[in-house]
Amino acid sequence: MSSEVGASLLGAVQGTLSVLVVFTAGFICARAGLLDKAAVRRIAKLCSTIFLPLLLVDQIGEDLSLSLLKAAWIVPVWGAVSTGVAHGIGWAAQRVFKLPAWTIVASGRPNATALPLMLLDALSKLGVLDALQRSGESRSEVLDRAKSLILLNVVVQQCITFMAGPEILAHDLPEGGNKRSSSSRLPTIQDTEHVGLLAEHDEDDSDDEESLRGRITEPLDSLDNTPNFPKFRLPRRLRWVSKIFGFLNPPLIGAIVAVLLSAIPPLHHVLYDSDGALNVPLLDPISKLGNIYVTLQMFAVGAELAVTSSSDRPNARSVLLPLSIRFAIMPLLALGFVWATARRGVYGDDPLVWFLLVLVPTGPSAVVLATLADTVGVDQGAVAGYLLIANLCAPLIAVTCAAALKLVEHLQ
Repeated sequence: MSSEVGASLLGAVQGTLSVLVVFTAGFICARAGLLDKAAVRRIAKLCSTIFLPLLLVDQIGEDLSLSLLKAAWIVPVWGAVSTGVAHGIGWAAQRVFKLPAWTIVASGRPNATALPLMLLDALSKLGVLDALQRSGESRSEVLDRAKSLILLNVVVQQCITFMAGPEILAHDLPEGGNKRSSSSRLPTIQDTEHVGLLAEHDEDDSDDEESLRGRITEPLDSLDNTPNFPKFRLPRRLRWVSKIFGFLNPPLIGAIVAVLLSAIPPLHHVLYDSDGALNVPLLDPISKLGNIYVTLQMFAVGAELAVTSSSDRPNARSVLLPLSIRFAIMPLLALGFVWATARRGVYGDDPLVWFLLVLVPTGPSAVVLATLADTVGVDQGAVAGYLLIANLCAPLIAVTCAAALKLVEHLQ
């Protein structure tokens, strides 16, 4: 495995550069006028509502099993814990250095979807992940297992972002400023990395602001042919039903469907087994459409930053502190966590899980931060400037990947 670790830095650099090329392609296309803001939002919406749920059904449904959950439950749990820790560090830095509140979310929320999935694809093709295979496991099998674990973490990250993000960003509003009015008819749309909450709201209830938290919206005139569905009012005693359904969104629904398909043996056989009646006619197109998500979403991330207003540039501290947390502090904490807990019998001895525990909390901030800022009414200029720099720094993940592989070698 030493030879693999020795080549891992070069391989990881190549992998992250391939991600950066797709990101740059989207940025250039939007700057060249081939895509406007409405088109970029439609692409992001298509990715979040169609391609990501199908990817979840394809990857999680096929690979999910009791043995996998027993061996890898720590990945989504660590994703949630590390996100909370990163937000806490960001909050402390924001208070000490008098930074804008958006730096807290920038510090705490990594790009948990398109970037790690594309990076894993590249690392697999370069043979870097071969060192993480279990006995008798092929290269494609270890890649599929890695993607399934990353996607399990996606659902956790999404819930955290939309529960906490808007309230944090609201502190950047000018004195006396208000969040975007809840009384206007604003259709729910998806953000550039995940999907917005689909909670219904009652435009006549000014006191029900809690149900509006986390809503991702954009003006009606930016969407063409938006359906205007009839709404009904729930009695006040049943408002909890609306709040529960407010957490349902296409990726979460896709994950639920994937779990059900995996847990019910007859459904699993008919869809996922090679001799199943629906394997070729249904699962094959689901797989092809789901795999579109990884590249197209990263393309949309670059395009989103190109069309986002950049009227106000971030100052040096607002850039350097979140970048330090994302690319230095969190990788070191993750490496320390794995070093201290692996081989203790707590979550198994799977080298792939050890590697992913280091990868999950690292990397640039999620571009969903720009959409949240737009939703709350905060100026996106500084946010967009920071996110552009953060994504250009993505190749720094190569150092973390190499360190993670070296740690796995030591643990084995």
